[in-house]
Amino acid sequence: MPQYRAVAPVPATSSNSFGNATAVDTKATITANLTTADEVILGELPSGFRLQQFMYRNTDLDTGTTLAFNVGYRSVHPDQTVAASPTFFLSASTAGQAAQANWVNVPFEPITFQEPVQIVLKPTANAAGLPGGAGTIWSLFEGVVAGVN
Repeated sequence: MPQYRAVAPVPATSSNSFGNATAVDTKATITANLTTADEVILGELPSGFRLQQFMYRNTDLDTGTTLAFNVGYRSVHPDQTVAASPTFFLSASTAGQAAQANWVNVPFEPITFQEPVQIVLKPTANAAGLPGGAGTIWSLFEGVVAGVN
């Protein structure tokens, strides 16, 4: 299964006087048509992270109008107790069919991850083609590191 992994251009940074508010921004470069066999790891968040905001933007990832994808999370802890939720953020989204030039704020109830997790984009329908032979997905995760319960 082809896997694309986003990289964080800069380390996570604290953004409040208590030192626990954190922003993680990532960039995933797509180099081939996205298919249902692919997955894109948009980011990795540590245990105890309370995610309060998730935003993304992307280049056009489909020459047609067929690409759809889910975005959710899964634990990467060796002894997982947190169940994966592959559609927690988006289900059958068609946002990749056209460029999202402005940041898209994903609505969800804030969540605290008790284990380290990956935020995963998984196509549910293949792209017809990849415009220009390459695409990009930028993600921004904001929250606080509250600690594990």
